[in-house]
Amino acid sequence: MKKKFNFMMLVHSPVVPARFKGQMKNQQVTEGGKVLLSCELSKPGCQVLWKKGTESLKHGGRYQITQRDTMCELQISDLVPEDSGEYSCECGNEKTTANVVVNGMDKSLLIYIIDLQTRATKPGVSRSRQCNSSV
Repeated sequence: MKKKFNFMMLVHSPVVPARFKGQMKNQQVTEGGKVLLSCELSKPGCQVLWKKGTESLKHGGRYQITQRDTMCELQISDLVPEDSGEYSCECGNEKTTANVVVNGMDKSLLIYIIDLQTRATKPGVSRSRQCNSSV
């Protein structure tokens, strides 16, 4: 008589954590513009957290956070000097950082653009427009 044995073998393989491929790049940008911070993970499907200093950032408004496969991006629009600082992307115990410097616009150099509409005038008649400003 043959006996049958059923057995189950559990194999435990260690989970390899995701790592960042390289470091984010520091950037200098101009007030009113936008900045794109990006980083790449060693494997897809990992949750990341974007921060400015110790403050967590959420998608929406001026912050656009996207993640496709292994690429993670944070885009900040309508920059102001207060957006300057250290930004980080965190995944588990891994972290990559970049410093962003937002240079303010020189308020003493204002350029005025006046939208002049073409209007029919009689020959020899001149037109003028006045522009007032205060800084």
